[in-house]
Amino acid sequence: MIGRKIELCFLGLLIVLFFSGLAFGAYTVKVDGVDKNFSYRRQITIQASKVQGGPHSYFPMLFDSTTTAGLPTDLQWAGDGPPGKVEQILGWDIVFAMGQDQEILKHEVEKYSASSGEYIAWVKIDSLTTTTQFYLYYGSTDVSTDTQHVSAVWDSVYAAVWHLHNDFLDSTSNNNDGSNFQSADIGGQIADGQNFDGSNDYIDVGTGGTIANIFGSTGGTGGTISAWIYPTTWGEGSFGRILDKATDTLGYDGWTFLVNNVGWPEKLAFARYFNTTPGERGFWYTPSNSMSLDAWQHVVVTYDETSTSNWPIIYIDSAIPSLSYDDWPVGTAMDDSTVNCRIGNFAGGSTRTFEGVIDEVRMSDSIRSGDWIKTEYSNQWEPQNFYQVSAETLVELSYFRATSFDSAVILEWATETELDNAGFNIWRSEDRDRDYVRINLYFIPGEGEAGFGAEYSLTDYDVTNGVVYYYKLEEIDLYGKSLFHGPVPAIPHDIIPIWPDEGKILSSEALLFSWASLGNYSYKVEISLHPSFPASETLSFPREGWTTTNSLWLVPREWEMLLRKAQQSEGWIFWRVRARSEVVREICSEWQRFVIDF
Repeated sequence: MIGRKIELCFLGLLIVLFFSGLAFGAYTVKVDGVDKNFSYRRQITIQASKVQGGPHSYFPMLFDSTTTAGLPTDLQWAGDGPPGKVEQILGWDIVFAMGQDQEILKHEVEKYSASSGEYIAWVKIDSLTTTTQFYLYYGSTDVSTDTQHVSAVWDSVYAAVWHLHNDFLDSTSNNNDGSNFQSADIGGQIADGQNFDGSNDYIDVGTGGTIANIFGSTGGTGGTISAWIYPTTWGEGSFGRILDKATDTLGYDGWTFLVNNVGWPEKLAFARYFNTTPGERGFWYTPSNSMSLDAWQHVVVTYDETSTSNWPIIYIDSAIPSLSYDDWPVGTAMDDSTVNCRIGNFAGGSTRTFEGVIDEVRMSDSIRSGDWIKTEYSNQWEPQNFYQVSAETLVELSYFRATSFDSAVILEWATETELDNAGFNIWRSEDRDRDYVRINLYFIPGEGEAGFGAEYSLTDYDVTNGVVYYYKLEEIDLYGKSLFHGPVPAIPHDIIPIWPDEGKILSSEALLFSWASLGNYSYKVEISLHPSFPASETLSFPREGWTTTNSLWLVPREWEMLLRKAQQSEGWIFWRVRARSEVVREICSEWQRFVIDF
């Protein structure tokens, strides 16, 4: 198999460093320009099919540890003891970077539980494409301060971001923080959200300049608003507000985004008021039954109010439903800069309360592309399918096994993929838990690549028959970090099947099995249609007890059992010898194959 060949000069240096005890024992990345060492890392690979269009600049990607098996266990706080590997109880030593020796990526932690390892964060990817890969690093005693850069995750296009995770803070630098009026913290689509009672709850986020006239030309042309919603009814009067910036229920001086069950039932609606005359607003809505109760839905509006001929685009999850309208805008969009914006109710009172849960509310002062919105939805709906997280090692092992022979043990292993893998060592001990020594004279270079692996083997001749040995496989990456697999046991032995020999065709009913061995064992002969079949499919002779001789004749009853077994495979049979003694646990010879000619 053709694989990556490691430059000899670098490999030689790595070997010298490693075996002199000077190899790096950690991964190094920069935190605010200062090198910090981390004990563990995993690669994160974006799944190409989940990224629409792009590249997407400064994309805030949702990372959720709970969607990767085993990762929450690793991200538990080490202070509670194994298996946790995070050194800081607040999770400060969980960071992201594009690679070794690079500055960490800007990230915001929405939730971290030191006891469970649940870690939910937003990571700013400068350029998200179908081939993006980066790394998660954790486990560092070098980190003693918070590594987050919250507002830096959200670029200048974001006017406001409210996670609603038991607080009402704006994560951008624009400080559009909210004040809560009776909404309650509850589990959301992403970590926690806020529950609205359908009566009088709301969150007031003020009149900040960055959220004024969001659909105008202040920050560009047009704007985008979005949220995750879980409506349990259609809200007060069947006009439950998601987001609203208007002082009356008709939205005469601002805009409103709502679920609606009046007229055409079960729809999403958006209104923007133009001029001061009632009726000169734009009011658009999605088809009947396009919205659902008791289900999470990602709802988005993009709109450019600089022309009355423009229609909004409304997204429900990744779909763009057709729109109808009741009113057509006339004149000029009204200034809403003095009107408070509210989440979960209309801005002029509390008579249009949303009923259900709202989470992850965002406002942007430009129109997000459809590809951006669809990619955002894929990431937040099913993060486990949006990216793949590698094991701590970047070598994915297919198998590692030890096969015993007379005065020898063959060690074999294969990889599915290798990334940044320098190579391997084999270690052996007669005690499963300690005293391992390296048995390979030379370092074994890795020959796999990212996306495909390689096969390896090493024969250990420095063994004694009947002794139990344990073997470990050590993999070492290009930065000197190592990880061990195993141990796997092996007992070299001198049991050699003699008759029937490989491929023999037999017709006699007086079937004889014989083997050679110098050991003081008791024996059984095992019969199977295939070596990979389970033990329940294997016949053992003699049927009662063991034999101490080096041969075995089948009695008629045993021969009949063998014959019935052979008829299932057109006569082909595999056999081997199993042996045991008072000082050695059970061992087996290699399988031999013969055929019975009916």
